[in-house]
Amino acid sequence: MPKIITLDDIKLVDWRVVIDDQCAIARYYFVDDAGKLFGDMQTAIFWVSIPNPGVDPLGNPLPVPDNWYQLPTKYLTTLMSINADLRTALLGLVTLL
Repeated sequence: MPKIITLDDIKLVDWRVVIDDQCAIARYYFVDDAGKLFGDMQTAIFWVSIPNPGVDPLGNPLPVPDNWYQLPTKYLTTLMSINADLRTALLGLVTLL
């Protein structure tokens, strides 16, 4: 007898910002309607500008992966502010060396 599983939530495990690549990477699980984790951990990448994924060995363009998303521009200012604040706080360590 088949079992029906209803996925109705996401459990965000962690996320990080990769400044050089201008993206945020989130790792998450799907959660079923009983509150249990379902399946393997997933990864999503949110880009400031989605890059060209390149070409295959035959020179054909590769499709944009399903787990790549466009980062809403409203978050750019916040991310840049966090970057500036962290940098300012850490610069104090340079004078201690």
